[in-house]
Parts: sequence; structure tokens; C-alpha cells
Amino acid sequence: MKSAIVAVLALTGLSACTAPRVNVAENGTASGEYIRAMAQDYARLAAWERDQYDWPDAALFAAKAARAGAGEAPLAETPEHWRLDAPVRRRAAIWRERLQRYRAAAAARRWPRTAARAQIYYDCWIEQREEGWQQPHIDACRQGMEARLMDLAAAMPWAAGAPEALQIGFATARFDLTAAGKARLADFLDRATARGIGRFLVQGHADRQGGRSYNRLLSERRAATVAAWMRRYLHGKKVRIMTAALGEMLPLVPTADGRARAENRRVSVFACPVRCPGEPPEDALPIAVPAADRRAPVLAAADRGGR
Repeated sequence: MKSAIVAVLALTGLSACTAPRVNVAENGTASGEYIRAMAQDYARLAAWERDQYDWPDAALFAAKAARAGAGEAPLAETPEHWRLDAPVRRRAAIWRERLQRYRAAAAARRWPRTAARAQIYYDCWIEQREEGWQQPHIDACRQGMEARLMDLAAAMPWAAGAPEALQIGFATARFDLTAAGKARLADFLDRATARGIGRFLVQGHADRQGGRSYNRLLSERRAATVAAWMRRYLHGKKVRIMTAALGEMLPLVPTADGRARAENRRVSVFACPVRCPGEPPEDALPIAVPAADRRAPVLAAADRGGR
């Protein structure tokens, strides 16, 4: 990739303090805010690479900023275009496919800054991973990507299809776990802990049949039931399990008030590699790196909106 780019970033006029003007109409999957965020953050990423005298990668990201400035939503980098070993390339392909799935599910329109930031961090990670010598930067970019993918998984669990998100259904007005639910949860926890994950978020949900207060209490009991079972199953392991009761606030399938829908009677369980949805980001931007090397992607701190 680096050998294929010979443009000089200085010719683009981009810097960490300037960003292209964006004039783009709304469409079904993206939004003007999403593309503006891409233009701004790719420009900042380009400036960061320029400051490290990495001219080819600076030019690459500057070109993506310019395309976003012209109203195009550039895609995430393709792993095959980078010098990565096979296991890393497979992991990158999984992350890229997830980014594309969220974009297709309209994350770019509904959660534009979070969706844009997830892709920016992915591109930052894949570039740093190819270089392979600044481990703090590699880790910071990966953690930034994973944290925002988890936020999207919380907001759009129907689009996740990811191993760290599990949906467990419940019968009407019930909060007891079935044998099938326990088996699926056990398999989920085994896979998560095998990957070294010890942070979990358990979100309780209800459909819109019944009053709002009742549904919130029901969702709280569902979350508490699942969390208690998880603690017993993971007894002796160092884990953190957080719970949240969302009642009827975040349905998988929107319905009119008073309508029952099986997909909405559920508990969502998230295994969090870095942080769980709703937790403050640990990578306060600009990305924190050891004192010996303060150069890092200077990306805007604003990360939400458009909901």
C-alpha cells in the first residue's frame, strides 16, 4: 500500500485544524454528519501521519478525507492490501465486515459520529499494525475501534451478528431462564472467557404490552436473573458483570404501544473486550500513550449524536 502512493500531503492543504467543506444530501444509509465526521477525522489522521514523516500513509488518509469532502463515504481499508500475517488479516476481515454490516443497517445515518469513528480507528489500527513497531498506538487504535463497535452493538443488536453480543428470549411476563437459554448462555460465556474477556453487560428489555413502569421492572428482573446465573456459572473467575434495565425503550422491532412482540422480550448480553456500552471511553482523545511518545491521532472528542 505504501509503495503505491507517491502524493505529498502538503499538496492537499489539510491539517489537524482544517477540514474539507462537505456538501452532501441525506440518503438511506449515510448522513451529512457521518461524511463530515469522516472528512474531519481522516484529515486529522493524515496530519498525524505527516507529523511522523509517514508520507505515503498521510497521502492515503488525505485522499480519503478529500473524497469525503466531495460527498463520498469512503470504505474501510481492505486487509488484503496491507502486509499482515494470516491471523491478523483474518481478524481485520471480521472487523471490516462488521463495519460494513453496520453501515448497511443505517448506523451511518442513525449514529453517524460513532459509526464514522469506528472506521477511522479501524484504518488507524490496520496501518499501525502493518508497521508493527509502536505497540501503544496499535493498542490505542484497536481499543478505540472496539469500544465504538460495542456502542453500535448496544444500539443495533439486530445488526451485530457478532460473537460478543447474545440475545436471550423470554415468554410473556416471565423472567425465568429456560434450559435452552442457559445452554446458549453457557456456550457464549465459554467462548468469551476463552478469549480472555472478563467484562460483561446484561441489558434487560420488555415489549410494549403493559405499562411502562411494569415493563421496566420486568426488564430489571430479567437482567438480574441472567446476571445471577452468570455469576454462578463463572464462580471463581475474575469477572465484572454490570446490569441495566431498559424496559420498552430499545425494541428490536418497533411496535405500537400495547403490542406484544416476542423479539422485544429479551436480555442482551455483551462481552466487552475493552469497555461495555455506556461506560466512559478509556481512550480519552487525543489517544493517551506513554509519556515517552506523545504523538497520537488527534481526533475530535465528540463521539455521539444523530440518535
